[in-house]
Amino acid sequence: MTVDSLNYSELKKKLEEYGVELFNGEVRGHIQTGQNLNLNAISIGLGLERMHYDPEELPGLVYQPVKINGETIVLSEEGWIAVLDARTKSIAENSLMTTVGELQDCNLFDGSVSTEEITYE
Repeated sequence: MTVDSLNYSELKKKLEEYGVELFNGEVRGHIQTGQNLNLNAISIGLGLERMHYDPEELPGLVYQPVKINGETIVLSEEGWIAVLDARTKSIAENSLMTTVGELQDCNLFDGSVSTEEITYE
């Protein structure tokens, strides 16, 4: 699944079928990092206990960090990062930028992105 073909409803359905508990927020958004992401390294660097990663079943790495408001983040090898279930655009923005910051802190992403690059559905 590329960022051009990102279908949030389809992605949400796939995650629910896999058993990922999603929250009730309706705001969805994504950002394109411009770099491929190493999902194996990210799952270890950000903490396996907060990840769902099964490349044969899921289109990316599912990350549910405790530092944010319960949103679900999905990261792809192609470099997009999506938030699926935020309650507001502000929360979605914070979740995406926090995730990018955590990747940078762990030396798993060396680029930069800005909030203006977030696309909302």
